[in-house]
Amino acid sequence: KRKPVKILSYFIFTLALTVLFYAGMNMGLEFISTNTGIILSNLFIIGYQSVNFHHYIVDSVIWKARNKKNQKAMKIG
Repeated sequence: KRKPVKILSYFIFTLALTVLFYAGMNMGLEFISTNTGIILSNLFIIGYQSVNFHHYIVDSVIWKARNKKNQKAMKIG
């Protein structure tokens, strides 16, 4: 049975991890922008789209892994 405390803890942990990741990414992109003269908006577009692309690739692998036929092909099942 799912406990509300565990659900809340998971939500807080993943939210904190996300905030830390994107805050770090923003600071890094701002740092690169000020030192190289590259327009910050271009870096944000490239950075965020790279994260989104990676997410969809990983997500597609995870969902395919639920299928028994695909598990055999990937040698995980």
